[in-house]
Amino acid sequence: MSERLDHDETDVDETRTVGSNEPLVSVDGLEKHYYENDSLFDRLLGRDPTAVRAVDGVEFAVERGETLGLVGESGCGKSTTGETLLGLREATAGTVRFDGEPVAELSGDEEKAFRRRAGIVFQDPFSSLDPRQTVGEIVAEPLQVHGLPKPAADVGVAVVDAGRDVAASESPDVEEKTDTDAVTIEGGDLVASEAAAFVVRVDRTGEEPTVRIEERADVNASVREDDVTVSDTGVTVAVGTDRSRLRRERVADLLERVGLSAAQRERYPHEFSGGQRQRVGIARALALDPEFVVLDEPVSALDVSVQAQILNLLGDLQDEFDLTYLFIAHDLSVVRHISDRVAVMYLGEIVEIGPVEPIFEHPSHPYTEALLESVPRANTAERDRDVEALAGDVPSPRDPPSGCRFHTRCPHAREACREDDPDRFDAGSNHEAACFRAIDDHPYWQSTPLEPPEERAQATDADLEEEGEWAADESSA
Repeated sequence: MSERLDHDETDVDETRTVGSNEPLVSVDGLEKHYYENDSLFDRLLGRDPTAVRAVDGVEFAVERGETLGLVGESGCGKSTTGETLLGLREATAGTVRFDGEPVAELSGDEEKAFRRRAGIVFQDPFSSLDPRQTVGEIVAEPLQVHGLPKPAADVGVAVVDAGRDVAASESPDVEEKTDTDAVTIEGGDLVASEAAAFVVRVDRTGEEPTVRIEERADVNASVREDDVTVSDTGVTVAVGTDRSRLRRERVADLLERVGLSAAQRERYPHEFSGGQRQRVGIARALALDPEFVVLDEPVSALDVSVQAQILNLLGDLQDEFDLTYLFIAHDLSVVRHISDRVAVMYLGEIVEIGPVEPIFEHPSHPYTEALLESVPRANTAERDRDVEALAGDVPSPRDPPSGCRFHTRCPHAREACREDDPDRFDAGSNHEAACFRAIDDHPYWQSTPLEPPEERAQATDADLEEEGEWAADESSA
């Protein structure tokens, strides 16, 4: 797999923007809402649909060749973001651009080319693989769907005269003829008088090339590698390596690249360990030679020792094939190991984004600080430290809080946080945070502090308990 796949004219190589300063992927105002109470029955009853704001106004860019880590607790919208920017889910609003082109506006050959240039590795290495297919069939499926690899232009035509082969120098030059291009052999010194004109067509659209000789004969031949079909009209046609053979070679190479053996391609997913199944998923994602890969928690379901192997493999593949990653995870130690930049997500929004070191050494958002506090430490003194857990529960994306969505759990929240939704402010070193505390002269500092989150949580619990007692009294009355 050291060389790129051979594609047709609408394919990857001709659509790559080499040396461009534009981000490979840019996301602007992306929203993905799911709606409840939106069935036909609900509409007939006049019920208003309820929006679940899984992703709500996300903005970021992924530069060519980098790894952007996307982190946050479960349910914050990470996976939905990754699937939506690939077009696997339809966006409610916003724009995703890939190499400068809006993904939602792609269709036909352009959309097919985009599918070849962007791939995904799913979180669960077992449920994402078809148990009825061998791993060879799983890895080969994207190649089959896109009709790849394309056989090289290796078509040879020779004309015989009374049993004598025409010298190679006298044969028509058909090296550049591929697919259904016609090769016309005219009469003259090179051909017998009865072979005055032939049109040889080589059709490579199927699994194996089909040769058709027209004008003087009507011969169809299914041709495999190194086979030669001789018609009784005096025309000899040879066709190079067929697509199925190239596909088998490609699958074997991919499996070996991800640390498996080509001999394992006839085995089924249940015969592999979790780490091996994830390697199969990675091989499938790389089958079409993409530029951009979404890695949706690719190691979260694996043992720690296997996690390190997969992370090292992903790093090696990125260096070898100049890949760009969006790495989705909730484990910050894993993200720090593999990422160039990190975006922190909370309740459908990105609250902080920047290079790895500034994020980990000098976080500017209270939620990022809380996430970093939860990372286990190997050092004894650090391990025994007191960790202050966040108070309260994560608000529902059906009814997110006003203002800053984190203010209900934030120990630094003030009245300004409840009233206004902060933009992402510049925290220096290409580092941005959606927190008023990042601005020294912001009115936040003059606004009234809110009650500590734990007191707010206790008050909420007391209110709920009081409501429950009131409801019980009403029912008994």
